[in-house]
Amino acid sequence: EQESIRTGDERNYAKVLERLQKYKDNVQLHEKNAEELRMFGVIVMLVAGVMGFYMERWGFPVAPTILGVVLGTMLEENFFSSLVKADGNFLVFFERPIAGALGAATLLIWLWPVLKASVRKASGRRETG
Repeated sequence: EQESIRTGDERNYAKVLERLQKYKDNVQLHEKNAEELRMFGVIVMLVAGVMGFYMERWGFPVAPTILGVVLGTMLEENFFSSLVKADGNFLVFFERPIAGALGAATLLIWLWPVLKASVRKASGRRETG
């Protein structure tokens, strides 16, 4: 009687193991992928660290670069979405007064070095000419 109960339990245990085997295989597959992902993360962090080190060493501002990487995709998607809604008309960004003032200030900031250099060049020509 004890033997028949034990064999029944063993059979049930074997059935449970058979059912769990596919899950065990999946877990092993995911563990392998997790190992690869961890190594990928290490490589990405190593490359980012080296880039950050040299950017700092050569005087590039690191914080704006990080902001650009993080927010750049979202900004690009929204920019193109706005252009599609405006049928490709760039002037839609300057139509409202606040948007126009901010757009003009942005363009002035971007163009200031070029304007400054051209004024210096023109004043230098007058002095030598």
